[in-house]
Amino acid sequence: MNLFNAYSQGFKETGKNLRVLFLLFAVNFVLAILAIKPLMNLITKGFGNSLAVTELLHGFNYTIINDFLSQNNHLFTFITAILLVIIPLYWLLSVFFSGGILHTLNRNSYTLTTFFNGAVANFLRFLAVSLTFIILQVLFALAVFGILGATIENFFSTASSEISIFWYVFSFFLSFSIISLFLQSISDYTKCYLMLNASNNILKAIWRSLVFVIKHFLNTFFLKLLLSLTPLPVFYIWYKITHDMEGATWLGLIVLFVLQQIFVFFRVYMHVWSYASVLEFYSHRFLLAEFNSIDKKSFTNWNNAATDISEEKKVSAAPIQETQKEEDVYMQKMDEEINKTNESKV
Repeated sequence: MNLFNAYSQGFKETGKNLRVLFLLFAVNFVLAILAIKPLMNLITKGFGNSLAVTELLHGFNYTIINDFLSQNNHLFTFITAILLVIIPLYWLLSVFFSGGILHTLNRNSYTLTTFFNGAVANFLRFLAVSLTFIILQVLFALAVFGILGATIENFFSTASSEISIFWYVFSFFLSFSIISLFLQSISDYTKCYLMLNASNNILKAIWRSLVFVIKHFLNTFFLKLLLSLTPLPVFYIWYKITHDMEGATWLGLIVLFVLQQIFVFFRVYMHVWSYASVLEFYSHRFLLAEFNSIDKKSFTNWNNAATDISEEKKVSAAPIQETQKEEDVYMQKMDEEINKTNESKV
């Protein structure tokens, strides 16, 4: 399976998961209401007796904005406090739901019971993975932009034009974006490894996922890149439609609200689609390869145990022949699985 097959299959599997999609959409809607309601009250109090809104309708005015912020500093302090509660809550729910998403996709059982069972079972493991990769993201960001900050002054003094400065700064942002996508890919495959292997060994899962991503770098990285770029055309279309619409009437406000919710639902769909595609690629590449080594070891242990029992009990020729037949059948099944694995790799 290549990245395009995983990409298309992930889209199909996501479409089967409508109950989970609408659950995630409802959670996003509720969290948005919880955040917007106090913000709207604060903005109404802050702008209600101010002419700043009227002035800003004519265009951007830094002086007016600066004066307004100075006069209503307490309002924005409260808004910051609200965001400091909402953002971590949203992140925790996202980690919690990711376990349920992967569980339902793996079981092909698109019920809320299956979803919440998987969410609870995987929460602590996925939380540890998410925290680990957030720390890694921060460390790499400090390293990349620390180098930029340390060298930018010297580069300014030697740069021949603004264009060269732009490309120099852009190269650092591009480098961090590539590193970020790479880390996100490892994080996704780590979650798949932990779930499918029912493992609690986070470090082992990260290491195995790192090896897997490097081994299949072109497919894993560009699959993640493709999934990251997919929303951009939709976002551009949504922006053009909503930007050109008038929201001064009730009908206009209703249409804008509906378009906004469609866009939010699409974002939810993309979130599940990303997990579905990663799981499709992972299960076809990694698990079949794991089967080869695990199955050979299992057969060796089984064969040794059968031999020990035969020697201790001195079984007759007939049971030994029956055991040999079972061994032949087992070997034939194992060869068939190995052939399937080799065909899928080709």
